[in-house]
Amino acid sequence: MEAAGERDRRWTSALSRQALLEGTTIEGFQILRPLGEGGFGIVYLAWDPVLERHVALKEYMPSTLAIRGEDFLGVSMRSERHRGTFDAGLKSFLNEARLLARFDHPALLKVLRFWEANGTAYMAMPYYEGPTLKEMLAGEQTAPSQDQLCEWLHPLLDALAVIHRENCLHRDISPDNILLTSAGPVLLDFGAARRVISDMTQSLTAVLKPGFAPIEQYGGAMAQGPWTDIYALAGVVYYAISGQLPPASAGRVVSDSFEPLADTYGGLYSDQFLRTIDASLSLRPEARPQDVAQFRASIDAQPIVAIRPSLTPAEALASEAGAALAASVTAVAAAESPASQPAPTDFAPTGGAVLMAPLPRRTGFRALMLLALVLACGAAWWVGARHGPVQAEASAQVVPAAAAVPEPQSPAVPPRQDVEKLTPVLSNLAPAESSEAAARGSANSGAPSKPVPAVAARPAAPRAKPAVSALQPAETGPRAARANADPVPALAAAGTVQRCSDLVLKSSLDSLSPDELTFQKSQCK
Repeated sequence: MEAAGERDRRWTSALSRQALLEGTTIEGFQILRPLGEGGFGIVYLAWDPVLERHVALKEYMPSTLAIRGEDFLGVSMRSERHRGTFDAGLKSFLNEARLLARFDHPALLKVLRFWEANGTAYMAMPYYEGPTLKEMLAGEQTAPSQDQLCEWLHPLLDALAVIHRENCLHRDISPDNILLTSAGPVLLDFGAARRVISDMTQSLTAVLKPGFAPIEQYGGAMAQGPWTDIYALAGVVYYAISGQLPPASAGRVVSDSFEPLADTYGGLYSDQFLRTIDASLSLRPEARPQDVAQFRASIDAQPIVAIRPSLTPAEALASEAGAALAASVTAVAAAESPASQPAPTDFAPTGGAVLMAPLPRRTGFRALMLLALVLACGAAWWVGARHGPVQAEASAQVVPAAAAVPEPQSPAVPPRQDVEKLTPVLSNLAPAESSEAAARGSANSGAPSKPVPAVAARPAAPRAKPAVSALQPAETGPRAARANADPVPALAAAGTVQRCSDLVLKSSLDSLSPDELTFQKSQCK
């Protein structure tokens, strides 16, 4: 029966003729088996007998430039013309190991040791157990949730921020280079040696991973930077959500078949998250987030919802009333101002109240007019509040039913209380007769003629005459003759009441003359 060691040795030989054999000892580390092989290096599982732990041992072995020696240990050139390229890659491999040895981030490989031997170089790293992201996704029936994706993304973004601060790029982020351990995801192969060798041989297009390499990695004048790694990381998220590789950037230059995630997976993930991934996969570098901070801020951004405090019905009504009043005053001011002059905003509603802002000098006259209007309205309200019941009762008795007023039984003078009730009506109807009669009435009563704008502007109503004829004897001669006759005592009393009302109104707007004050004190109660 074939020994187990021989069988494993034959399996290793079938896997790669360039890999080290099992049991080979390198700097005290015993090689157990290969873990992975790329175009520029091989990773082994090794045993550290001193610390009694497993380690991952990585060997610099560009298969296109070098071959394993006859002793299955040393490395030699396939052709001496490759010596310069091989040495440049070896230097980059050691610089990457030196850089990683300075980092101490859980999502980055930790280099324990690195050295040169056997014509090549090695680095020893902790051995991480767990599947790669590609293997994990292959075993799942559904796509991971947004919370799960963010749980992977944030440690990887932290790791990228660390290496970007050192002016280093990963350039090889893909699902099979992200290891999922119990402590979180870990970024594997950097590909630093690969980049240097490709720059010298112009053969990088043969080893790039389609879908995860942005267009600037294919060479040309486009500069590489943090946005290069962000494109690859966004490609990993695209692959995790859709289960398909993103379209290769080189092919998108000719015909872009990229389908945005926001158009197809909007109901499963937040719109902001999907749009960030779509933007990070933009073909042009300047259209992507330019660094890790921008990418992180974009995927973590939450929509801002303006919350308006609720108003009580009374507050809402007051606010609407204030807004309506402000709009009315602004409209009046705009109508009074010239057309070429914009109407200033003098009033602003604030919770139902109206605040008056300082007015410019050119609006002083308008402000005075508005103030006079407010005072006149206030005075009219005060007079109406005092005499409103009498006016309402007189109007109800005389004006609406003027045509139906019964004829008096005799031409006797009406009772005093009726005259007092009808005094406001007489004062309103007197100007409608004629200016001459109004003048004589004022002369007989001793009250000065003081027209009220609202009454003077109102046209004479045809029903005024029946109202007056109902209170006076039947006409036996011209109206002017009766006007020159001795006044009826009741009408004289009505004139006195009217003058008292005029003096009250005038005193609310202006000062009274000495004669008016004397009359008011003696006749008005």
